[in-house]
Amino acid sequence: MFICSCTMVNEHAAALRTIAEADSLDRQGVLYADTLLLRDAADMLSPYFHRTEKAKALYYLGRNYSLANLDATAVDCYIAADRLRPQDAQLRGRLNGNMAYICAQQKKDSLAVIFDSIAANYFLIAKDTIRYSNTLLSISYSYSSLKSFQESDSVWKMAVEINKNPVFLIKAYKYRARYYNNMHIPDSAIICLNRAVLDPDKTFLYWQYAVSHYYLGNTDSSAYYAEKLIQISSNAAHVMDAYFFLGQKAEKDNDIKKVAYYADKRNDWEYIARKNNNQRVLAISKIEDYLLHPRNPITLADKLLIVLASFLIVLFSVIVFFVRRKSRRTIIRQENVLKEKDRIIDQQIQYEKDRIGERKQVVEDNIAYLRESLSASSFAQKNETALFQEVNSNLFQLIDKLESKKCLSAVELKFCIAVLLYSDYSIISEYMNCARSGISKTKKRIAAKLGTTGANLHDLLIEIALH
Repeated sequence: MFICSCTMVNEHAAALRTIAEADSLDRQGVLYADTLLLRDAADMLSPYFHRTEKAKALYYLGRNYSLANLDATAVDCYIAADRLRPQDAQLRGRLNGNMAYICAQQKKDSLAVIFDSIAANYFLIAKDTIRYSNTLLSISYSYSSLKSFQESDSVWKMAVEINKNPVFLIKAYKYRARYYNNMHIPDSAIICLNRAVLDPDKTFLYWQYAVSHYYLGNTDSSAYYAEKLIQISSNAAHVMDAYFFLGQKAEKDNDIKKVAYYADKRNDWEYIARKNNNQRVLAISKIEDYLLHPRNPITLADKLLIVLASFLIVLFSVIVFFVRRKSRRTIIRQENVLKEKDRIIDQQIQYEKDRIGERKQVVEDNIAYLRESLSASSFAQKNETALFQEVNSNLFQLIDKLESKKCLSAVELKFCIAVLLYSDYSIISEYMNCARSGISKTKKRIAAKLGTTGANLHDLLIEIALH
């Protein structure tokens, strides 16, 4: 398993290196020609994680097949690459431009306009001015073939306005010459050809010079350029036109042998053209099908995948629904619990408030009673010492301080006052209206509540009263 994984990683890295090398050569104007490595790269790279690199591998493969006159196979590569929707606008422009070129070769000019227009949009997005202007020239060329001269003229002017490069302008005037020849204005065509005479590739020039002079009735000049064309061109359509012009001159010269000879030559090249056209006819049918069905056809595996994905989506939606409903119920239940807790807390707070209020009222009533009883007490005249007088003057303050401790009842407060004022148990007994035997126990109980002993209760109460 580990060895297999390492092998796959190495093959994947090799595929990416192949694409990087092909890109490097392409920037130098050289086509990467190792189709085996390109095919391996196209098979190895994932359409999900490396779709742009995979599309590039298919693009370079397609160009190699086009050079080998395998246009149908090349179109398969271009279509497969374009269906990957690579994140490279320039690459998509080149893919559509190559398909447009194949359409133009088969004189499917309406298809060529469609794919060239798509290519031009991608080149515009990529800000590739050179390819954009060249594609506009191709669109103008196709419109000219379709006899849509107004559209052809408009697009041609747009192209030459964008690109002022001298080499580009030579190409532009060559195409303009064909535009005028299609309109049967050979004089203007010859003027444009003269402006493009510096083009190193003379094939197109000789072809259009021959056409222009043919329309002017100059069969000798037409034949002159036709002979030059035959010497340098292997394009079947060009050579067939050249033999046609030579045949016209032979007819004018009444040379029957040459007429027959040129007719045979024309037929031979027509046969070659038909033989080569088999691939292109198949390529055109595939391009037309792609135009109608730009997406990949859905296979049984795709259908099963769609069904599985739909099932998973439905299952996920159901799970989310029940989880959300359960969460909502939990939240509602928690809110109810919190509300109940708040209600109970509010009840407890109100109960404490009511209890404190009742206690406060009882204490206030007891204090008022003590104050009245002390003011009217006959025992106040039985002890007139200086300490008694000072304690007595702070007696009501003592009552407030003891009441604030909230640990003594009204009877116990009264007992504390008696202990403070009177040391004689008989007087305390009479004052409290209780037996002498219970005084000691009560004294100890109150002292414990105040944090002292029975023997020290009297001193503690004096300290509280005086401070």
